[in-house]
Amino acid sequence: MAAPLNVALLGSGLFATGTHAPLLRQRTDVFCCKAVWSRSEEKAKALAATFEGGACDAYADEEGLAAVLAREDVGAVIICLPLDVQPEYVIKAFEAGKHVLSEKPIAATSSAGKAILDLYNTRFKPQGLRWSVAENYRYEGGFVHGAEAAKEIGYVVLAFCPCHGRLYSHGN
Repeated sequence: MAAPLNVALLGSGLFATGTHAPLLRQRTDVFCCKAVWSRSEEKAKALAATFEGGACDAYADEEGLAAVLAREDVGAVIICLPLDVQPEYVIKAFEAGKHVLSEKPIAATSSAGKAILDLYNTRFKPQGLRWSVAENYRYEGGFVHGAEAAKEIGYVVLAFCPCHGRLYSHGN
């Protein structure tokens, strides 16, 4: 069995504390949280303390971020930051040679999102860096089943979403 992936958690808000940290604590066979960085030192320390063994270090401010990203024992970062700053931190992580899991959406506007995707595809993906966006719907049973059914059906021209009360046709 492979060794757990060493990760750093950037952010200490609701998604970091309520979603990502519990998963990291639960799946120690897959992940080892080595560091928590937050704009608030108090919140970083509080979240880092929730990981067993005291092996998760807390960092704050820009100097602390640079230290986290420079750590050779951290292979990936999970970014849970406000939308308006998230792209900046995704790029910093890639520039430090880290794989990234970031929250959705990836940017505040579609043009900013396209720009960061273009940058990833041309500069960082060729370096072998991975980027995933934490979009949970792609793993929901109904969506997975629907995707499999669509493969069997073939070309889908019309679909209705009861949750949104919207009719979708090819092209929209």
